[in-house]
Order: sequence, then structure tokens, then C-alpha cells
Amino acid sequence: MECISISRYDECLTPKGWSYINITRPFSIIYYALGGSASVELDGSVTSFLKGHLYILPSSRVFSLMEDPKDKFYSVYVHAFTSPEIGSLVDIDLEKDDFAKRLA
Repeated sequence: MECISISRYDECLTPKGWSYINITRPFSIIYYALGGSASVELDGSVTSFLKGHLYILPSSRVFSLMEDPKDKFYSVYVHAFTSPEIGSLVDIDLEKDDFAKRLA
């Protein structure tokens, strides 16, 4: 996979009312979970975002993002265009992944 371009990035707590139901984007969204409670629903399966994990959401697929408003989701996120497009949810535990440790 090659990242062709990045259209947006930030480190933040989610804004009030952060919840996106049945959306699609022409780019992948990459989240590095720093804390809080949020999840993604894709193809009928719900994945809770875990602190220290990197998540890559697929482009051009319908998904929903939700959070617990009492435990705001804190993350670094990137909107990225890739080639080829990411077709499924990717979950990388950066605490345990040997490749990620070698990059640090």
C-alpha cells in the first residue's frame, strides 16, 4: 500500500455530538487511539477502539462511528488516499507489533 496524499490530520478530542451513522468517504481514515471510548461498525461487526491501537478504516465503504459521550474519544487521525484503496478494517496493536516497535 502506498499513501498517495493526506487531506487532513489532527490530534484531538471528538467534538460534541461526534457520531456518524452509515457514512462513506472516498479516503481512508486512520485513527491512533490515545484514550476514551469509541467504536466503528462495519459489515454488521462492531470494533471498539483500544488505546495504543492504530485503525485504518476502508475507503468507499459504508460504516458508522460512535462514541460514549461521557468518555470522549481522544486520537490522532489522518484522512489518506491510498493505492490500492484499503478495502477492510485494519487493526494494529502498536504496543505488541514488532514492526511498529522497530520504527520507534
